[in-house]
Amino acid sequence: MSLNFIKKIKESDALLTIRKNGFWFVDIPRTSSTSIKLQLGEKFGFTYSKNRIRNETLYKHGIFYDHINASRMKKIMGDKLWDQTF
Repeated sequence: MSLNFIKKIKESDALLTIRKNGFWFVDIPRTSSTSIKLQLGEKFGFTYSKNRIRNETLYKHGIFYDHINASRMKKIMGDKLWDQTF
């Protein structure tokens, strides 16, 4: 399986999670987004978490790049889902 194919599967699963929860968080640099995304990840799963988290016991990757801008996320989500999402 190619990495691109795996990434697409993860993105489609993430989009289902976003649809189910009805919101997306646009994390803006230097606005406590790390703390916010860590909490969102714990409550709603790694779709909402930071892309890279590393400490002594934990190393995980989220689906989307950190600080992905709204226009890029809208392209990934598509107009219909974007318009339905808070």
